[in-house]
Amino acid sequence: MSATCLLFLLLPLVSAQTYHWGACRTPKVQPGFSLKEYLGRWYEIEKLPASFARGKCIEANYEMRKDGTIRVLSSQFYKDKVRTAEGTAVIHDPREPAKLGVSFSYFTPYSPYWVLSTDYTSVAVVYSCIDILRIFHVDYAWILGRSRFLPPETVEYARDLMMKEGIDLFRMRVTDQTGSTGSSSGAPRSTDCGPADEQQRLSARLQKLITGGKMKWVVWVCVLLSLVSCHLTEARVIPEGVPYDEPPAVPYWPYSTSDFWNYIEYFRSIGAYNHINEMARAFFAHQHLGDTLGYETNAGH
Repeated sequence: MSATCLLFLLLPLVSAQTYHWGACRTPKVQPGFSLKEYLGRWYEIEKLPASFARGKCIEANYEMRKDGTIRVLSSQFYKDKVRTAEGTAVIHDPREPAKLGVSFSYFTPYSPYWVLSTDYTSVAVVYSCIDILRIFHVDYAWILGRSRFLPPETVEYARDLMMKEGIDLFRMRVTDQTGSTGSSSGAPRSTDCGPADEQQRLSARLQKLITGGKMKWVVWVCVLLSLVSCHLTEARVIPEGVPYDEPPAVPYWPYSTSDFWNYIEYFRSIGAYNHINEMARAFFAHQHLGDTLGYETNAGH
């Protein structure tokens, strides 16, 4: 396949991205980058268009795994659903720790994830680029924050830094971190963005279950399972003060008292304590204790 044919096949895939002719540029990255300080949660403030991040309330959490790789858990609110994706980040060259690679699938190679600048506590500037046969490249860029909103001067600093590195920001867009959209009546509608978004989501789902009538079905299913469980175990509930309708018959015991104590010693030696309890109940049912154990006894006992 010629390079021209491949180019025309790839163009529809990157039509929503920011692409330019030629190979990827190589901007300067954060000197002395500390991965340990960079780990944690980052919120997306602004970005160049990315087909995999079209929602709102976008954030990513970075944490170390035991094998030395970095777990990347990203989430966004898209089409009325919270969507998550888990990926892996690695440092290819320890001499350049700010140049990471990120992949969200076992079948895709690691994409560049270069940290151009960060103070670790408030803002980070990240750049990525995909080179297509050195004919053209696709740019990705992000301004990230430790909080959902950054001061305007901080955002301006991040934009200036990228422009000095020759990154085209014409298509840079602000990410919605307010979590509000217009309803049919024109009033804003919350979509669970905020510091307590997870707790709010759970509360909203519970409320939806109750108001939607689904909770009634859950209660009925639980009651039905309880009834079936009682039936299977053949449990008998006897109110206090009400005797058995028919006391159980005295269990069979053909042995002598000395046999009983010999069996006690034998079962104790092998640790069969359940057998001791059963045998003792059968033995004492034939003594004067039989009626106190709930058995039907003869007058001669």
